[in-house]
Amino acid sequence: LRQIFTGKVRSWHEVGGVQPDIAVLARMASSGTSALFLQRVLAGEDYAESVQQMPTNTAIVAEVANRPLAIGYSGLEAVQAARGRVKVVALRTTPHSPPVLPILETVRSGSYPLARALHFHTAGEPSGPIQDFINFCRGPHGQKLVGKAGFIAIEQ
Repeated sequence: LRQIFTGKVRSWHEVGGVQPDIAVLARMASSGTSALFLQRVLAGEDYAESVQQMPTNTAIVAEVANRPLAIGYSGLEAVQAARGRVKVVALRTTPHSPPVLPILETVRSGSYPLARALHFHTAGEPSGPIQDFINFCRGPHGQKLVGKAGFIAIEQ
């Protein structure tokens, strides 16, 4: 992935596929998804100038669905909403480690290398309506909404 997104590999032919160039899609640098990808995949390198940066995960998934030779990354919720119109690629953390798909078990266990937790931050110890909101979000009804939105609910 690093070689594709930094432009060192530009054609599918270079990685065992067909000749045409790879259409590479990424989130804009201001997104949390992009920050995670830049940190864990590019490890300090920059995107190639040819990488098309897109405003949302949904936009990336829609573009990949419409361009068979494209590759991009997004949050799992956008992939799930695509309902099978795109393929998810299993990732390895080392050349000898087993490939891991982003599924419920691997995201929860932390074995999928591009999973991250989302957190609430408050100014001081939460109380009153703020604590009520956090309790709702962590409770069964809130976690059901988290799942409906395509995110992985916390274990109860």
